[in-house]
Amino acid sequence: QIEQKDATIRTLQENLQRTEISAKQNIREARDAAQSEIRKTKQEADSAILDLTTQLQSAQEEVHKLNHFMEVKEKYEGNIKDLEMEIYQLKKKSTDDLNAQERKFLTEKSKMQKGIEEMTEGIKEAARVEAQAGLDSETKKIVSDNRRMGEEL
Repeated sequence: QIEQKDATIRTLQENLQRTEISAKQNIREARDAAQSEIRKTKQEADSAILDLTTQLQSAQEEVHKLNHFMEVKEKYEGNIKDLEMEIYQLKKKSTDDLNAQERKFLTEKSKMQKGIEEMTEGIKEAARVEAQAGLDSETKKIVSDNRRMGEEL
């Protein structure tokens, strides 16, 4: 019986050793699998972080570009408003200047026309006086010719 118990103990010890070896092997495999899964998850997380970092940088660059565009746009819109105001003022000044020159021209034309009319009246009067004086001398000559002819007859 002792031999049988010894054999059972040896068998149990062998089973225990095999179970311990198997358990150690299972633990090692589970640890390796867990470490592999951790590495895989870490790599996926690192990859996701890299992708998100790249997307964030791209978005930040886009925001920077948009902000710059907005600043430039506001600057140009301000310049455009200033230029539109300047154009409006130049048009108004040009119209005012043109109206002033037109009034000046019409005033000068009116003065010249009055001067010409006065000169024409003066010439007409001088011609009338001269014509009348000329007619008077002609008339006198005709009258004197008529007297002479009357005396001769």
